[in-house]
Amino acid sequence: MSSEPATKNLLRDALVIAAFDLGESLRSRKVLVFMVLYVVGAIGATVIFTELLQEVEIALAEQLLVARTSDPGSLTQAVMESPELLRVLSGLVRDEDLARTLVGRPPIALLYHWVALAFGPIFAILTSSDTIATEVSTGSIRFALARTDRAGWLLGKVFGQSLLLFVGLVLGAVGAWVTGWIQLGAFDASATAAALVGYVGTAFVYVWAHLGLALGVSQLTRSVPWSRALGLLALVAVFGIHRFFERDWVVEAVPVLSGSLRQLFPVAHRLDLWRPGFEASVPALALLLALGCSYIALGYVRFARRDA
Repeated sequence: MSSEPATKNLLRDALVIAAFDLGESLRSRKVLVFMVLYVVGAIGATVIFTELLQEVEIALAEQLLVARTSDPGSLTQAVMESPELLRVLSGLVRDEDLARTLVGRPPIALLYHWVALAFGPIFAILTSSDTIATEVSTGSIRFALARTDRAGWLLGKVFGQSLLLFVGLVLGAVGAWVTGWIQLGAFDASATAAALVGYVGTAFVYVWAHLGLALGVSQLTRSVPWSRALGLLALVAVFGIHRFFERDWVVEAVPVLSGSLRQLFPVAHRLDLWRPGFEASVPALALLLALGCSYIALGYVRFARRDA
């Protein structure tokens, strides 16, 4: 018999579970608190940035012998093209050509992308690492498994938590855009919005890899506290181990091995997400998706063999 009906049933079950899971997550006080904190963090970072930008513009106005302005953003282009900022960005990305490209991007979009890449993984771990363990510990999973199999149920959870992550990233981007529009005197609304759309996409894929890590560890235990602890430990481990393989003495001792092992951690592909053009980011995006799927699959090996 053809496997097409089975695949359709699997996807149908997954979509039903995803819709229910997203609704339950959005009604959860814990998830709402973390989502509010994430959005507030994006807005707060934007406010701090605009205040700092005003101070930099005042100093630049004094150097250029032009009138000061009380509206941050009036001299943004001059600030972005300053040699000092170029040197700072070149040091951060270790690529002068990339730094020259970034200074031409809307500053609010750049700030949002940095906030999303820096704090998005924490958001994913805190909101999703207990997703599966919670239903296993309460026994509510048994009602779902009476209608679908474990693979379909898990796929639905992945879809639901992915939608939740997307909602959080979009709300953060909207908050950053609105704050920039209010705070900055010279604000290119359309260019900033277009850049934010692209950065929401790249940030989503990067953070999704960590979401896969969260859902992977959530399948390892039926204890909710343990799943949360394992999620945080896993997050620290992937950053810490990657940092270990970046150490100079490790690179000198085993250059090929260290370079290959670093590719197993999402943070190794973060810099490529800053590169202009979708084509330049495709390899990193593909690897991040593969890593997220691998983390989930490894957790499923344990989940499929234990009592629900």
